[in-house]
Amino acid sequence: MFRIPNFNKMEMTFEEAVGILEINGSVLKGMEHINEHWDRYCKGEANDIYETDEEFFDVWSHEANAYNIVYAEMQPLFTGE
Repeated sequence: MFRIPNFNKMEMTFEEAVGILEINGSVLKGMEHINEHWDRYCKGEANDIYETDEEFFDVWSHEANAYNIVYAEMQPLFTGE
């Protein structure tokens, strides 16, 4: 899950989150897509587009929030809770 700054946190339904993340009908692809962007930023491979986490989340706040909502909703399926 992403640690999103309070300023960038937003509420949305699970259905809205799925709609934001879906790529070619796959929510998993969308989740992997945002993770790849985060990983590149953390490794300094984002061509200095973002100087801070706040700048990253200013651009990717919808996707990051959607990721957290889908992750939280689906996690019990994988942990047996």
